[in-house]
Amino acid sequence: MKAKKRAALWLTVCAAALSGLLFLLAREPDTKAAVTAETTVYPIVDLSVADIAAVKVENGSASFAVLQGPDGVEMVSRSANAYDATQMRAFLYAAAHITGSRRVTDASAFANYGADAPRATVTLYLADNAQRVLEVLADHPLGEGTYLYDKEGNSIYLVAREVAALFLRTEQDFIAHTLFPLSTREDYAQIERIVLQYGGTGRDYTVEQTDQGYSLTAPVRLRLSQDRVYANLLDPVLQLYADTILATDADPAAYGLDQPELTLTLTIAGETRRAVLRRTDGNRCLMADPDGHTVYQLDDAPLLSLLQDYTTLVGGSIVTYAAGDLQDVTLTRDGASLFLTFSGSGDSLSVRVGAAELDRAERTALLQALNGLTPTGELSASATGTPVFQWTATLRTGAVETVALLPLGQELYAVSINGEAAFVTDAQALSSLQTQFDVLNDLEKKE
Repeated sequence: MKAKKRAALWLTVCAAALSGLLFLLAREPDTKAAVTAETTVYPIVDLSVADIAAVKVENGSASFAVLQGPDGVEMVSRSANAYDATQMRAFLYAAAHITGSRRVTDASAFANYGADAPRATVTLYLADNAQRVLEVLADHPLGEGTYLYDKEGNSIYLVAREVAALFLRTEQDFIAHTLFPLSTREDYAQIERIVLQYGGTGRDYTVEQTDQGYSLTAPVRLRLSQDRVYANLLDPVLQLYADTILATDADPAAYGLDQPELTLTLTIAGETRRAVLRRTDGNRCLMADPDGHTVYQLDDAPLLSLLQDYTTLVGGSIVTYAAGDLQDVTLTRDGASLFLTFSGSGDSLSVRVGAAELDRAERTALLQALNGLTPTGELSASATGTPVFQWTATLRTGAVETVALLPLGQELYAVSINGEAAFVTDAQALSSLQTQFDVLNDLEKKE
């Protein structure tokens, strides 16, 4: 008897559930007469982005417009923020290319699709002064997309939900997640100057880029390897991309950013931009433009890299040359000199001392000696004296660099570059240079 009661109860529950499903299905708009039977893809908007002057969006959360002009794209909204030009261009492209998988033309059925309560109105202002008006309506009840009304064609279409979501966003969704206009390493070519300031907790320094490459210009002057600058400076700057925007109308000082661990200033294509950063708990850090009102949160790994001393840019040698960098080198020791010329590159590289040409092993040994000035310390005062070894290198960029080793005692030598000494090297570096001088001197005499 109990089993029969349980069975009867189960049937009652199933019947109720079935009735509910039938009720939901009954609410699905009857579009058999209005929706075309074929699975045609309808081009709702099919324009060139150049044909669009602006796109205005009005929804329950925001009212904003993205304008396009000869100087690029611009956000017009109630709040002033740094907006991402890439996102705005992508938005304009999406607005210019909208397709639908179904089409409803029976105006008497429009209310079934949410036409009485549009969730967003989208106005496309065209370059020829015409306008296109679209409205985002209800979502499909089975999650297949979202209905979109096209005023010009007086039709409703089913579009991808992701497309409709573009017009349900707010202007804050377009805020840039970085303070510097760097997307890839290709953008590094536009950087003219980088200044890092540590607020008294580290040694501030400046790196500049010219057509001759990168140089440390403060607190000392030193030509830098591009690879070292990329790995230890520019790549971490590129990675300063926030995963969270904490506030868009804030005072950075309220987040402790008036006392940053790092103030980073970049001059890019003639424009100067700044960021202040400080670490927080959980391997995170905060970032802001000190003159702005947006506070970003991101991983602290790039900041940790940038907090390293400028000596990380020097690497394992105080000077660095590739064979293809050099045009000629004059080596001087004890009043005697050797003149070497460099030509070609790669497999066709040729290095000569007098009439003698160096073989591959001899070229490698020479470059290892020139690049063997290991920094064993830094000078706290200027160094003077007679060089125990010196060379003058003319680079193919046209730059001329004179490097001299000045004795300090205790088998240590100040390395003077164009008359300015900041680093110290050891006796092993001098010994390698002297050995190469003897080898090249003998080679020249044999010829």
